[in-house]
Amino acid sequence: MKIAIMSAMPEELKPVLDQIQVISEEKFGIPQKFILGKYKNLELILCVGGIGKVNAAVSTTRLIEKYNPDIFIMIGVAGALNPDLKIGDIVIAKDAVYHDVDVTPLGCKPG
Repeated sequence: MKIAIMSAMPEELKPVLDQIQVISEEKFGIPQKFILGKYKNLELILCVGGIGKVNAAVSTTRLIEKYNPDIFIMIGVAGALNPDLKIGDIVIAKDAVYHDVDVTPLGCKPG
């Protein structure tokens, strides 16, 4: 099984990186960095994708196209709207919204 784990910054991947056997590293421009490794019988692809949604989108696309992982996990620091969430909580999205675009001038409904 091939598992991809992505973060924006190297510091966010360090706890995972400390636990794996690194096989190789590949860079695809700045800031995308892919670390291929093993943990027990799992094949891992770690990705430091850079900060922001554009870097996340580019890194995710490259990761999927090049490595075709069975599972994709995003880890790291993020803000939260729910005050009940605490550091270390795991959040699994049921829905996602692209919030900072307005296409109403093109005749689309808001939202």
